[in-house]
Amino acid sequence: MERFLADWCKSVNAQDRRDFDVWVGVDGGVSTDAISTLVGNNVTVHFVMTTGEDTPISLRCRAMALIAADYETIIFTDSDDILEPS
Repeated sequence: MERFLADWCKSVNAQDRRDFDVWVGVDGGVSTDAISTLVGNNVTVHFVMTTGEDTPISLRCRAMALIAADYETIIFTDSDDILEPS
């Protein structure tokens, strides 16, 4: 995942709208500091940390439940996606 992170963060920072937040499920494979540094102050980043009982799917489901409680629109991306600016 880390080899894609810089390009993904660049595409997040290149968005022509700024009225969004980024949520990241963290399963221990990457530093939250690395993501925060690469995204910078342009976007609010929320982290959903794994627990001892989590599987990759349960982490994703827990994150989706948290996100869906506060947002009307959700766009899912993977770390190897490059987002279009619009």
